Amino acid sequence: MRKTEILKRVLSSMLAFTFCITTSGCGQKDDMVKAGGKEALAQAEKIDKEHIFKQEDIKGILEDGEEVAVIDRKDDRIQVIAQTDNGKCRFVSFNPDGSDAKSFDIKSENKCFTSSAAFDNDGNVYIRCLERIESEDSEEDKDYLIKYDASGKELYRLDLTKEATKDSSEEGSDVMAITWHEKYGLICHMTKGIYTYDEKNGFEKLVDLKASGTISDLVKVSDNQLLIYYINESEADMVNLDTKEVVKNPEGLGSESQYTFFTDGGSNLYVSPLDGSGVYKYDMKTSKLDKLLNYSDSNVGLGGQTDIRATALSDNEFIAGLCSDSGYYDELVRLTKVDPKDVVDKTIITLGTVWGIDSNSNGQIVQFNRSSDKYMIKIVDYCELYPEDPQKQFELDILSGKAPDIFSVSEDMLKNYADKGILMDLTPAFEKDGALGDVEILPNIAEMVKIDGNTYSFMPSFYFETSIVRAKFAGGKKSLTYQDCDNLIKSMGTDYSIAFGGLKKSSFEYIWPFYGDKFIDRKNKKCNFKGPEFIDLLNFMNKFPDELKGSDADYLFIDDKYMADEALFDIHTFYGIDDYVRLKQMVFHDDIEFVGLPNNSGDNIAVIRGDAFAVNSSTSHRDEIYDLIRNMLLSQRGDFDKFSTVKPIFEEQLQEALKERSDDDRMAYAYDQSKQDLVKMKPLTQDEIKKFYDYVLSIKTQGCNDSSICDIVSEETSAFFGGQKTAEEVADLIQNRVTTYLNENS
Repeated sequence: MRKTEILKRVLSSMLAFTFCITTSGCGQKDDMVKAGGKEALAQAEKIDKEHIFKQEDIKGILEDGEEVAVIDRKDDRIQVIAQTDNGKCRFVSFNPDGSDAKSFDIKSENKCFTSSAAFDNDGNVYIRCLERIESEDSEEDKDYLIKYDASGKELYRLDLTKEATKDSSEEGSDVMAITWHEKYGLICHMTKGIYTYDEKNGFEKLVDLKASGTISDLVKVSDNQLLIYYINESEADMVNLDTKEVVKNPEGLGSESQYTFFTDGGSNLYVSPLDGSGVYKYDMKTSKLDKLLNYSDSNVGLGGQTDIRATALSDNEFIAGLCSDSGYYDELVRLTKVDPKDVVDKTIITLGTVWGIDSNSNGQIVQFNRSSDKYMIKIVDYCELYPEDPQKQFELDILSGKAPDIFSVSEDMLKNYADKGILMDLTPAFEKDGALGDVEILPNIAEMVKIDGNTYSFMPSFYFETSIVRAKFAGGKKSLTYQDCDNLIKSMGTDYSIAFGGLKKSSFEYIWPFYGDKFIDRKNKKCNFKGPEFIDLLNFMNKFPDELKGSDADYLFIDDKYMADEALFDIHTFYGIDDYVRLKQMVFHDDIEFVGLPNNSGDNIAVIRGDAFAVNSSTSHRDEIYDLIRNMLLSQRGDFDKFSTVKPIFEEQLQEALKERSDDDRMAYAYDQSKQDLVKMKPLTQDEIKKFYDYVLSIKTQGCNDSSICDIVSEETSAFFGGQKTAEEVADLIQNRVTTYLNENS
């Protein structure tokens, strides 16, 4: 298989994974919340009793390390293709209650990965398998279509890398997805159309339909209709197999959202938007979505961040593989509708947010809700309620006394709220004999969340951003000046278009907030944009190109450029210790140094970021909120979550990198661009762990997160980068505007 095609498949998997682990942002869900207003806010604070489902684990089907790759229903049996990261695949069939499980291994001498499967009426199983063949000097990927009978006997194996359709030998006319149709048999969606396949006749074109993107779902929805969904384009095709008619983006399934689809093995189509709102039934006659399941209020999976691979037994019962906080569909569950009259009334504690919350915090809220008979944390997402201007409405509600019991808060607004008495002072709770006195927060983060010495917020998890370079290029320095960077770029024969991994002038919007503490003193309502540091930063960024061209704009191969020392400085986001391991072992293949963002003051400029929460001083649920805070802070982090802010847990996370991991551990591998494959990571040394630990604790700032100041800086600096004004003129304008803003808003 061509390398470009392999890479496309890797990116497709990464895209699916991204939707699995997080779904936040201003998406639009039900009609009521689109309108906003008091009615929407009041409704959001209630439990949606009409759409509550109960979640029960189905034990004994998935083995350790397996996730649900494909799930379907055939008559009264559930059919699953389970697979591991190591390329082991298994077919499992069982009754809906989990009994009478029968399975067989998908036999392969090499790693086998499947994204599509089909099941016929005779018990045969069809699998599209991407097989990776590895040897000491090379590797090769082959794409197979394999048929097994019900006992696991292989009936045929078609090499799709060699087989071409009868009317086209064009490279790339391979199978993208398959499904079974009682009338037409095995249906294959290929890059140039929809085909049938059998051993006698081979591929025969059924509908001329060129693929418009990466297919995530190919679903038979009636005796003559097929739904094809392209996740990267957020588009759907409804195909009539008899008339060959194709309806683009059928009504109700347009490109405003992204979806996953499943059926009941018949003609009923179910839809799960990736905004995490729930499960809907799609009415083929009216093109309307009828809501069945509310993820958040049901506390299913990760609540409002749930993704699903499922099949339906009825409108009231689903068998599903849920995406857990590990980032994989490794929770096999039964979801059953609860009669509205049996839904227990609980006292609602509201948590307000504009930006969404991370999967681990969301998961802890779900656990709290499941464990409490009396209370339920209800997330009120202003992005959904007020899509036109969620931030403005959020702040208005807080300042007018209508704030939720607990809410996410940005650093720039923290002091303003604290000064107005809106926030509960958590300092007593974190003292020795307080409700949270046994929770030890990392010292630098404990200081970050304080205002005038008091603790008004908490941050359950964090990530950090800094710049790294090969240690030998740092020359023992812990910080580099602009001239240091310029000298290294010239000595290595590279240039500014790639030296920082592909920055351009407009990247200034992303870069300058790192320096926020140098330019802004919110406490004293001052700013310092007219000083030499800001002028130097502007002149430095002006050396970058207006636009990237050619391979410099291709981020898919950026690791290659770091390996070749064309790219030198990596402004990197560290979500976990594995990010550090991968950079050392898979990218630079060398020791690296945390040098921070360049500056002329000798500072190591880096930022801590994370979701911060504050408690409404008027809440009547203080003790329950303390319990929630404890759960959120002390939770074990998921495989794909961020660092814990709790000192002992953070230290445990780092110590894990000292251990040799099992070959079967999916987290033991990282992608190495030079090998174009997943490579097992090696343990770190204690010295490497200490270096990482000490650096994280040295970071003292969260940067500038004030969107209004960011807008001012962006507006004014565009004239400098466009050549209309000098750096000094722009700095003077920013100084005046930000000073006015701070006086009016701090």
